Amino acid sequence: MIVMAAARQVRSSRDIMGVDNYVGAEWDAGNIPATVAYRRCRVTVRKDATDCWTVYAVAFKGSEKLAAWEIRSFPCETCAKAFGLCLVFGDGYAECSTHGQTGFHDGDTFAGRLAVLCCLMGIDKATYDSLSGGSTHRLAWVARLISDGQLTWQKVVRAIEVAEQFALQRGISLDGAISTFYAEAVKTKSLK
Repeated sequence: MIVMAAARQVRSSRDIMGVDNYVGAEWDAGNIPATVAYRRCRVTVRKDATDCWTVYAVAFKGSEKLAAWEIRSFPCETCAKAFGLCLVFGDGYAECSTHGQTGFHDGDTFAGRLAVLCCLMGIDKATYDSLSGGSTHRLAWVARLISDGQLTWQKVVRAIEVAEQFALQRGISLDGAISTFYAEAVKTKSLK
């Protein structure tokens, strides 16, 4: 019998500190992967001028910024924070104190993981939109393996690094590098 831990209840800044956040206030959900310091993606939540809360992914390799994506906006502060925590720590990790986990769904977390994966690879949204259908399919498939728990972020980062080295040595295109990454990621999946 599998016993699931209860989701952590996320409360608003007003509930915790008694004040509302200002426009531009940013809250850090954590890094993906949490155990890697060199190549990582920071997930944050920021209050926008429209009183919405937007979840962002920003990846770094050392101190170099690789890519940033705006993942999703929420009208509810605690839904946005719970979503960010679920991206970092896994599905069911957190929920909104007002809406539970009804403020987002599996498709949202999958899209968030795809954005994080692209950021870790240094692929911004405009570049992603210009990739071949095969490359976007490969990236989506790896995001699905991560979502299903068949592939860890640590193994993904290792596959990115192997593909990056191969691409540098061979001078191949981004689509070719994504094919190499995909092959390496799927190979490491079977090495549990």
